[in-house]
Amino acid sequence: MIARTEIEFPSHLKRTASQTPYSWSDLELTKWPEEITKESISSNRSFAPRNTMSTTTLEFASGISGSGSTSMTSTELAGLTITFTAAGGNISAINAGGLGGSTTEVAFASGPTTSMTVSFSVPVDITSLLHLDPTGFPETLTFTPTGGSNSSVNSSHGAGSGNTVNLNWTGVTSFTITGAASSGQYAIDKLQLAIASSSAPEINVKQSTTDIVSGGNHAFGSVQIGAFKDVVFTVENTGDADLDITSITPSGTGYSIQSGISADPISAAGSATFTVRFQPTATSQGTGSVTIGNDDADEGSYVINFTGSATNATLDITVFLEGPLQSSNTMLTTISGSVPKDPNDVYSAVLEETAVSSLPTNAVDWVEVELRTGTAASTKVGTNRAGILKNDGTIVDKDGNAFTMSQVDGSGYYIVIHHRNHLSVMSNVAVTTTTGTYSFNFTTAQGNSFNNGSIAGGTSRFAMIGGDADGSGTVDGTDLSTWRTNNGAVYSYSGNGNADFNLDGEINAVDRNDFQQKNTSKTRQVPTT
Repeated sequence: MIARTEIEFPSHLKRTASQTPYSWSDLELTKWPEEITKESISSNRSFAPRNTMSTTTLEFASGISGSGSTSMTSTELAGLTITFTAAGGNISAINAGGLGGSTTEVAFASGPTTSMTVSFSVPVDITSLLHLDPTGFPETLTFTPTGGSNSSVNSSHGAGSGNTVNLNWTGVTSFTITGAASSGQYAIDKLQLAIASSSAPEINVKQSTTDIVSGGNHAFGSVQIGAFKDVVFTVENTGDADLDITSITPSGTGYSIQSGISADPISAAGSATFTVRFQPTATSQGTGSVTIGNDDADEGSYVINFTGSATNATLDITVFLEGPLQSSNTMLTTISGSVPKDPNDVYSAVLEETAVSSLPTNAVDWVEVELRTGTAASTKVGTNRAGILKNDGTIVDKDGNAFTMSQVDGSGYYIVIHHRNHLSVMSNVAVTTTTGTYSFNFTTAQGNSFNNGSIAGGTSRFAMIGGDADGSGTVDGTDLSTWRTNNGAVYSYSGNGNADFNLDGEINAVDRNDFQQKNTSKTRQVPTT
């Protein structure tokens, strides 16, 4: 705060600023601001001392109540109440008759009193005051402030005179005057002050360019299980003091703080960011919030509510069956018209399956998909699900859409594929995702199957091993007996279809020679314990 400088005029001069200017010799100059020169006054040029708008000189001529009591108040300046008290005495507003340069009333503490205290309803910046001697004794007084970072000021004056005391305090809530002579009386006038500027932080939060009020909402949208969505929020400080961020706390399953506040404290007119991640593990998740703890006076707990939805992860699996696989690396679809519309007619206890009116285009057969968190059978997750194997080796849902499994929670899984007359295979690694889609291709290398549990087929591809008519996990004499019993018989998917190892709708020597005989003694490499 730049202090305003007063110009004192002798009491016999009554002209206003709009009248003819005084001559230089008319003025008893105490101190001029540097903007004002003798020439500017003589030429009647206009001038304005710096920073005068916010500073007021109080002379206790109005807004006084309680005069003559132990406590007097002044409301002369709007927005400010000043309370005067005297230790052991009374306070009055009296006319000092121009003593020491006073005008109209002064605040007078009659005694004997040991001190006079002036308190303010809000912090103020005090430039100076006029202290008077109503006692007729020279004095050295001490002015001691409370509030702000200020120092006490000592001031001396002669008997029966006054003295302008330059204080230059900021953020003061009260001050006390001590050191009066034995009569214990104090008098002040021309208290020059301004209400202190109130510096405070003010929080505002944005996502991109959109403001979000406390209690407002942000929609994360739909996120697949196994995937995540990160959203960056910007915390702005629109106030004029540092904003302290004390905490950023998420709530709601699936929500977390990916990166904390980038700057703390946040300076006035500054900003900082933090990132929230929505990574659901179940379709029931989506509701949450984040609470930003801070030192804004009226928004110390700034809450943003979240909405979102979670959808099942998809499994993008490619696998071939040795029997129907051709050199073109596609599989026969010969029996697709005979494949049951209800997967429960093929595999028992599969997850949430109902019949469909028709199978997807290029359907080869149903397969059963199992998930494990480890290689052991005991790590199986939930119930298996049936999917349609298409001629290009992809597995789709019964309606032809992407294949999903509701028990997936974003973890890594070993993927197991079962077929009714081929040996089961399992991925050689736990398949993970950050996108919501678990992708795995069994066909490009034998090592992609756990313990090399696949066989070469097609052109430079690998496939599930055919010939296991009874689904025992071993190609053996029992499978040969099944083939012999049904060799040459009319094909029936639900009757003797398991003996048709190449899925061409016929049971003949090709099934025995190219699959059952060739693969005799081979066993599935998927652990059963």
